[in-house]
Amino acid sequence: MKRRGNPAACWGVGACLFVLLACSQMLRSQGTAPKQPTNTAGKRSSSAQGTAAKEAASNEAEDTADSAFYSPNAVAVDSSGNVYIVDTYNNRVLKETPKGDSYTQSVVLDHGLFFCSGVAVDGGGNVYIVDSGDNRVLKETPSGSSYLESTVGSDLRYPFSVAVDGGGNVYVTDTGNNRVVKETLAGAATRRASLWTAACSFLRGLQWTATAMCMSSTAITSAS
Repeated sequence: MKRRGNPAACWGVGACLFVLLACSQMLRSQGTAPKQPTNTAGKRSSSAQGTAAKEAASNEAEDTADSAFYSPNAVAVDSSGNVYIVDTYNNRVLKETPKGDSYTQSVVLDHGLFFCSGVAVDGGGNVYIVDSGDNRVLKETPSGSSYLESTVGSDLRYPFSVAVDGGGNVYVTDTGNNRVVKETLAGAATRRASLWTAACSFLRGLQWTATAMCMSSTAITSAS
């Protein structure tokens, strides 16, 4: 009669041998091949250099934030050579005053604007700013070292640019309403441009070939 071994005992012996072999191999590797020291100093130095570079770049960005432009979109020049710049994505209008071979920068307006897109200046130094995102045109009147603010026009929709003539009349491209508006010092308003604009929109909606008609009918209105 043959005697059979205990399977559980065999598995237990095999597991013990496996553990002993693994431990022996680990001890041998530690004894014969010592682990090379890691060059942590180099890594720390590189990391420190990277951090220092980032901090320097951040500080430089902060130092130049007041003078750096971010997508300037329009410019105007007055009779004295002062340059007015619309710094669109910074939501401000800057004034550059000539000083020898360079310019001295000052701020006309740097608050309350949302996507300013146009600027004009008249003979009296009044600055007109298109605050497109707020659907308005602002008039900044010099008063000492600052400006007094008022609003020009009404019922504008995404105005984009502005111009002023020698008589003080202000012209605004009222883009969202497909018209050009003329703002005078005094005068009555007319609805002719709005009516023609509605007719052009209707024709375009029907896909009629009336492009020439629409362009010629973009009227200039007068509004107080």
